[in-house]
Amino acid sequence: MNGKIEMRAFSVLLALLLVSVVVVSTASAQTGIDAIAEEELADSVIITPDFSSQDIVVSPSLGEDDLITLVFPESWIKDRNSADYSDRVELVDAHVLLKNECFDEKTGLRYFSPVQVTEAQSLSVLRIPKKMFELSLAMNDGSISFPMKYFTAYPDMQTMLSEVRVATPSEPEVYSPENARSASYVSPPLHGEWAQYNVNSQYAGRPVHLEGLIKPGSFTNNGHEGAIYHEREIYLDGGDAIEYIFYYDEDYYGDKVWLGAAIYDNSDSFQGCPTIKWFDATSRHWYDYDFTISSAGTYYIWFRDCTTGSWKEHIYYDNDDPSASINRICGSAEIYADVPVQYSFEAITDRMIDEYVRTNDGLTKLPGEVFSWAAYTGEDRTYCFMNAWIASGRITTYHECDSTL
Repeated sequence: MNGKIEMRAFSVLLALLLVSVVVVSTASAQTGIDAIAEEELADSVIITPDFSSQDIVVSPSLGEDDLITLVFPESWIKDRNSADYSDRVELVDAHVLLKNECFDEKTGLRYFSPVQVTEAQSLSVLRIPKKMFELSLAMNDGSISFPMKYFTAYPDMQTMLSEVRVATPSEPEVYSPENARSASYVSPPLHGEWAQYNVNSQYAGRPVHLEGLIKPGSFTNNGHEGAIYHEREIYLDGGDAIEYIFYYDEDYYGDKVWLGAAIYDNSDSFQGCPTIKWFDATSRHWYDYDFTISSAGTYYIWFRDCTTGSWKEHIYYDNDDPSASINRICGSAEIYADVPVQYSFEAITDRMIDEYVRTNDGLTKLPGEVFSWAAYTGEDRTYCFMNAWIASGRITTYHECDSTL
C-alpha cells in the first residue's frame, strides 16, 4: 500500500477511536449540488509566493487603545446568554454593555459594565479588539456573539485588576536571519496538496464569518532553502481569497515560524504578492482566528494568542468590487523544492480547526453543516500530505511537508 494512503487511513482510524466523527472519504460523492468539478478545484487554489524572511516585517499586537474590556458579573451572563451552543455567549441589546464606564487609576485599565459591579462578585471579562465589538453590534442588530473562550473568569474585582495587563503598543520589527538564502537562489518548483470543502447549496451566499483554532507544530530543517507553508484558505464569492499561513522559515533552520494573514483581491489565478501581515508564531502557541466580511465589503482578520491573550489584526478595504460571502475553504501543505532534495526537512501542523460559521441572517452554525467535502487536489504532491475530517461538526485538517514523502 502507498505510504501516504497508509498514513491517511491511520489518521482517520485514530480520530474514530478518540471521538465520534463523521469521516470524510476521498472516494465519497460530493454532497454540494453546486460543487465545483475536481479539475476546476485543482486549478483555482492560491499559489503563495516563495517568500524569504528577509522580506518580512513583523506586525505588533494591538495596544490598549485598540481594545475594549467588558466586565460582567458571572450571574448576569448566565441569566442572559441566548446562545444555542454551550461554548458560546450571545447577548441581545448589547449596547447596554457600555452603560457604565470605569477607569482604574492604579492600573490604567478602562473598562465597561452593564451594571455596577461589587468588589466580591465573581466576574466574566471579555477583552477583544474594539473593531470586533463594533462589527458584531453592526452585523447582529445590536447583539454580540462570541465563543466562551474569549471570556476570562475572575473570583472578584481585585483579582481582575491585578491580573489584567494593559496592552502597550509596540513598533513593527524587522528580523535579519543568520542563514539567509544565497544570492544565487532561484525558486524551485512548487509542490502541494489541498483538502477542499465547498459551501452547501442551501447556504450559498450566506456565510460571512468563520472562526477557528490553529497551532504551528514541529519543524526540522538541515539546509533546505525553499519556503514551506501550511495554510487555511478561504475563498469568497467575488473572486477574492483569504489565507492564514504558517510559514516554516528555512532561513532559521527550524527555529522560526511566522503566522501570516494574506488577502488576494480579485486574482483570477491567486498568484503574485498578496496584501499580507506577518506575526511571530515561534512560541508555537494555539491561536484563535476570526474572519468576517462586513456588509460594506471590508475584510476583518483577527488572531488571538490563547496563551497571552494578545490580539493581532489585519483589515482590508475592498472599495471597488468586494465579495459578499464565503463559498469554499481548504487546508493546504505546500513547499518549494527540487526533486530530489539535497537536504532533509520536516514540518508538521497537526491541527487547523474550523469551529463556527455565522451567516448574513444572524445564524450561528457548525462548519460541517455549512460546507461539504469536495476533494484532495494537487498536480504534484511530492513531499506534501494532507488529511481532513469532520468531528462534532468541526472541520479539521492535518498538514505535513517531509523530505521522505
